[in-house]
Amino acid sequence: MNWFARWVLCGVLVVSAMPSRAEEMISLNFVNADIEEVIRAVSQITQRNFLVDPRVKGNINIVSATPIPAGLAYDTLLSALRLQGFAAVESNGVTKVMPEADGKLYIPGIGEKNGSVTARPCKNISKSA
Repeated sequence: MNWFARWVLCGVLVVSAMPSRAEEMISLNFVNADIEEVIRAVSQITQRNFLVDPRVKGNINIVSATPIPAGLAYDTLLSALRLQGFAAVESNGVTKVMPEADGKLYIPGIGEKNGSVTARPCKNISKSA
């Protein structure tokens, strides 16, 4: 590969690694905040729909020292919920937040129109030989 091609490839890699200018940067500062209120705020930021199990109660702490891309708000919420013992199950455009034990029991296809369900957190299961 000649020097010009390497230079162009390097420039493309640097530009692709930079965050998009169109993506909004936000600061998440929820200290001892009610979980339902945090879910409501993230719903507004991400334009995602949530269904919260009535057993999901408590307070949560999410603090970003520097602004983060708005697209990371959802993943940050999922991580914080996981730390509190809750799971998020995505189904038909709705994220259902429930106790983790119930999330592990969630059976794809039951009561779903298209049978597509994504449960978070996911665990890898290795196939034994």
